[in-house]
Amino acid sequence: MPRFYFCFVHGSDIFEDAEGAELPDRTAAHEHAILAARDVMRTRFARFGPDWSDWSVRVCDEGKSAVLAVPFAEVRDGR
Repeated sequence: MPRFYFCFVHGSDIFEDAEGAELPDRTAAHEHAILAARDVMRTRFARFGPDWSDWSVRVCDEGKSAVLAVPFAEVRDGR
């Protein structure tokens, strides 16, 4: 099963994911990114909120190449 890494990006700040998660495919990685963004907005980086407009989750593959990005604004808006 492939491993995906979920980094949180805010302008030039990047909060790296050293562990990643084994998931079956990009669709599952996208869903995981949405859940991770919601978790961050609720808990981990709450001191940065409530303006999440320029935050995103960058999902990388095992080679650390970006495969997709999930803007927090889309998650907050429920898309």
